[in-house]
Amino acid sequence: MPKLTQRIADAMKPPTTSNQSFIWCDSPRGFGIRCTQAGAKSWVAQGRVGTKERRITLGPHALLKCEAA
Repeated sequence: MPKLTQRIADAMKPPTTSNQSFIWCDSPRGFGIRCTQAGAKSWVAQGRVGTKERRITLGPHALLKCEAA
């Protein structure tokens, strides 16, 4: 996905086969949106700290717009 926008995040549907699904942005790398089976969406950032992969939640989709996240 080249650029994650508010429109793409708004259109994201809940996953049917797994607990959560993600849409990742190419720039900035590691920025994305997560959607649970219940339909809850949140902005996330993922990166590597040393040898471990870390993911943090930036905020809920309903309260935080893509540009602010």
